[in-house]
Amino acid sequence: MFGLSLREVLERNIKNACVNNKHVYKELVIDYLDQYSADLDNIPEDAFLASRIGYFNAVFDTIVDSLRASSPETIARVHLAALSPRVCGYEGMDMSTGISAGMTFALCYWALTGKEAPVRTCQFLSHYQNAMMTEVLVELSEQYK
Repeated sequence: MFGLSLREVLERNIKNACVNNKHVYKELVIDYLDQYSADLDNIPEDAFLASRIGYFNAVFDTIVDSLRASSPETIARVHLAALSPRVCGYEGMDMSTGISAGMTFALCYWALTGKEAPVRTCQFLSHYQNAMMTEVLVELSEQYK
């Protein structure tokens, strides 16, 4: 009788995408660690930024792919929101550092409902995704001592 709301389903799917794509982040970080193995103290900051962007984009792509079953209009609205985040009610989105889980939620929620996403959910998902990245870095720090 009581199903999950659209917000709850989208949130759950994004959390699953964060977990299921964690390996992407790990592989990208390992690539940089291996590349700079002779001098681990001098890995350029942009190397980790590139890993972060790769992970963020993998999560975003997973969610957009899952929405393809909805309708072509929904996908077009997601892309419109990604090009101009103001349409979904958010001025401060910085796409140059990747599309975080929170941004993904905001873009997709607007594409599906035409409404601004709840800020707390966006923040929660971004923190959740950052926790996934921290888990990977802690795990790798043990391996690369």
